[in-house]
Amino acid sequence: MLRMLESREGIKIGMEVRFAELWDGDGDGEELLNSGAIAVWDEEAEEEGIVYFDVLEPDEDILKTLVRVTSV
Repeated sequence: MLRMLESREGIKIGMEVRFAELWDGDGDGEELLNSGAIAVWDEEAEEEGIVYFDVLEPDEDILKTLVRVTSV
């Protein structure tokens, strides 16, 4: 089962995760995946932050695509 990273504090540069762990299902997943960036809510700061990533292993099911976080 995939976990959902619900705030930026759980996301670290260099970590490898499935796209489903970053994406909350809002918006166009393909577009977000291709952009290499996604907004993630930061509970502590009560604001959105941008997480940048590189695609490591594409998958036909975008939720299973492996990405590496490059910037938070």
